[in-house]
Amino acid sequence: MLKKRNLLFSKWFYYGLIAVVLFVIAFFDLYELVFFSNDFAIRFLPTLIGLVFNFVIFIVFFDIREKLEWKTLEQKVKRNLKADFFFTRS
Repeated sequence: MLKKRNLLFSKWFYYGLIAVVLFVIAFFDLYELVFFSNDFAIRFLPTLIGLVFNFVIFIVFFDIREKLEWKTLEQKVKRNLKADFFFTRS
């Protein structure tokens, strides 16, 4: 139960959900564009490409930022955890 709950609230779950929604929208937009030459589909395509591009850029930047933040704090956190472990054992 706890693993399912952690998966439900993880950032990768939401990233995947957004990616699936964007894929479905893109599929139907391209379907309308190819088979019906729908004017709305033609005008919506650049917006959709922009959404996908921004989504990918934000994922990359957020992950890089998290890794850099962790890199700067890693030694301090480990040192504090080690100190807490030794003080609570007595």
